[in-house]
Amino acid sequence: MPLPVPPTWPAAPRFRWGPAVPWFVVGTLLVAFGLVLAASPDGASWTNVGLGLYFYSIGVRYGPRRGFGVESRDGALAFPMSRLRTYVPLAGFAAWGLGCVVDGSIGLPLVLALWVVALALVVLINGLGGEVRLDPEGVSLPPRHRIAWGDEVTSRRFRTMRVGGVTVRPERYDADPSALYWTLRYSATHPESRDELADGRALDRVEREALV
Repeated sequence: MPLPVPPTWPAAPRFRWGPAVPWFVVGTLLVAFGLVLAASPDGASWTNVGLGLYFYSIGVRYGPRRGFGVESRDGALAFPMSRLRTYVPLAGFAAWGLGCVVDGSIGLPLVLALWVVALALVVLINGLGGEVRLDPEGVSLPPRHRIAWGDEVTSRRFRTMRVGGVTVRPERYDADPSALYWTLRYSATHPESRDELADGRALDRVEREALV
């Protein structure tokens, strides 16, 4: 039986690509509209094409996961961050900026400056990758947070969660978002089972979905 959707999160989609569909639909409309204008004698609208590609890149973040995306190594249970889901939207942002340059609505230096700022913010918030690591003593969160067990794990709106005072956005990880939430929740509320995090038994528990 699949893991239930965490409290306060929207209901699970009826099919795997459900959360990504709105982004792809809007992106398709923007690209089509931009190409129609680009083919007209009145001028181009590559800004819309670039914006559509940006929406596509955001949709990638919400696409389905493959497997559980969980590893047991070095005495801990690890949920690696997905570089694809974290950095692809930056490429889409760059496509939007280049569309603006082609249309002449904004200069290339400004686009490059905005892209560098966006990249710096992503790296500052997420680090150059990172992972959520659970061990018997606590949980490590990117970029440099360390939280001892005993702090509350709660679900929040917009498919996020709070671990202690740190916000975690599961879409940035390879794991199924519900699996990440319920693993953190289970480890926080079952101190007698935390030794499993160090020897691989926790990975087996995640794969059996025995977390609720």
